[in-house]
Amino acid sequence: MELFDDKVRCAVCGTVLELPLGCIPRVLIKASGGEPTVRTIVYEGVEVHSCALASQPLDHSASAPGPTH
Repeated sequence: MELFDDKVRCAVCGTVLELPLGCIPRVLIKASGGEPTVRTIVYEGVEVHSCALASQPLDHSASAPGPTH
């Protein structure tokens, strides 16, 4: 999640979430073979948002070290 223009947004897809500022929701990741990996945001026991994660890593993620010879 991220805060932009005083609104809480999903950091994955950008959807504005109806959550109070300063709240501490739980974030769950569900992965299943052959299905997209889904990120779910739960606040006070209620699922408030879910979206599929990108199948490719983000450009700014660290790359794995290559073999050393």
